[in-house]
Amino acid sequence: LQFLYFIGIPSPNMSNQLIGLFNRLSAFSDAALVAEAKEQISQISNCEEIDEETVSYLIECMRDGGLEAMLEMGCTVLAVAVGDDHLQNVIVDGGGVEIVLTVMHKHSGNREIQFQCLDVLSTVAANSYKARNTLSNEGCNDVIFATMKAYVHDIDIQLGAACTLAGSAMNSPANVTSICSCDGFNILIKCYRNAYIHQKKQPDWKQVQQWSSIALKNIVRSAPEVMKKADFGKFGEYVAVDELKWELTHIAKLALKS
Repeated sequence: LQFLYFIGIPSPNMSNQLIGLFNRLSAFSDAALVAEAKEQISQISNCEEIDEETVSYLIECMRDGGLEAMLEMGCTVLAVAVGDDHLQNVIVDGGGVEIVLTVMHKHSGNREIQFQCLDVLSTVAANSYKARNTLSNEGCNDVIFATMKAYVHDIDIQLGAACTLAGSAMNSPANVTSICSCDGFNILIKCYRNAYIHQKKQPDWKQVQQWSSIALKNIVRSAPEVMKKADFGKFGEYVAVDELKWELTHIAKLALKS
């Protein structure tokens, strides 16, 4: 079947242009071809232009690894497709979450891959119980936190990570345990602090501050004992951080009583 797509025999049930590009990118990725692929994919305005079979095919292509350019394009397409509820299920059920995390880990230096993968993860983490279970597996959250550390001043990466963790910590004790086991709670506090500092000059960082706060609150509701090891820094240094500490302490007290 893959050979048929490669030689150009059309399929009435797939986006032939995307499939053709991926087959070519799987074989070689010169600058001209990569530019063509990016241009083609940039024209995909919404998930209605992508069908189930195309998503399944791309996931299988990415499962075997491959050239970085092909994987980058694949992540970009999945980031669009995940906006559709049905395609989102196709991605999760097809092992897309595991594949995305593997790609993130193997290509940590590719900023575009990190950004597109977090776009996928932030959506499925908020909407899929199965995806949250996958994210709770050993090593999964380590990948996300490694990306946060590597791109600490990148607003898009920090926002995608904060949204992902806010969703994955929602009503998921296993994921909260996983997050806390890799010091994720303190990394999120640093993310909140960093966003607060940046938002004074760049207001858009306020979103990162908000989502990291949501993630922290979700964690404390499930594991209030995490506050014992929390590092909020020096009291009085940042008012917003002091206020966050007060809020989380209050949430922890309520959680311990319930």
